[in-house]
Amino acid sequence: MIVLLFTLACGEAPSAAADPVAVDSAPLITLGEPEALMSEGGLTLERQRWRWGPNDGPPTRSMVTYRARAPLDARVAVRPSETVEPFGSLVPQDDAGPWVAINGGFYEEGAMGLVVSEGKELTPLSPRGGSGVFFWSPAGAQVVHRDDWRPGPTEALQSVDRLVNAGASVVKAIGGPQTARSAVVVGKNVLWLVICAAEDTVATTRAGELQLGASEHAGPTLGVFADYLLASTDAVTALNLDGGISTQLAAAMGGQRLVVTGQAGTINTLVLRPR
Repeated sequence: MIVLLFTLACGEAPSAAADPVAVDSAPLITLGEPEALMSEGGLTLERQRWRWGPNDGPPTRSMVTYRARAPLDARVAVRPSETVEPFGSLVPQDDAGPWVAINGGFYEEGAMGLVVSEGKELTPLSPRGGSGVFFWSPAGAQVVHRDDWRPGPTEALQSVDRLVNAGASVVKAIGGPQTARSAVVVGKNVLWLVICAAEDTVATTRAGELQLGASEHAGPTLGVFADYLLASTDAVTALNLDGGISTQLAAAMGGQRLVVTGQAGTINTLVLRPR
């Protein structure tokens, strides 16, 4: 096990959360070794178990992360919808892969911020849509502040909010709601799609899929999630996606398939494929 202590900048007072772990100072993060679940063509899906809690001892939360990684030259596509749809309808169908898909950005009646798919802007940039924009073009992938977005990339997605910039956390509050999380991460050498939830909320269905339950009340705070990404990936920039009950991921590669289903639909997905 690898134990790391991170310092977050103090911001506004932590907000209340169901069944909270008190966080008055930088939390202790203990990482387990990543387990490779499937791999093909440079795309790998891993599971990692880890814990976080106060640095002066118990209680701690046992977390599980499912994360895909691929070289920086991998392709990322936005699969959009005009309305909220079941996650399974917004992932590749009858496609043996290799690919990994993750839930996309936040929504109200429609997507809350910028959505660009196959070079077409479907929803405009919006201050309400979040501080960050992930985009992909043949030149590569980036996460930028919304004020730095410039049209041109063929795929783009705005979301609430940036987690990491220039290799450091940009989350100011230590505490806050504890919920399942999801993110897209641009690293020094790797692209990542990451979902995370409390391990005891993950159940296996009769169909062999993984189902997240009560995920809106069981997971890391946003600041802890940012520090986890910094501890366990080569993150340079990272953008938070619509987690909570919308947290979900699917993968197909090497003749295998894995699906982690959330409790609600989504309005778009990101699909990662090796070059």
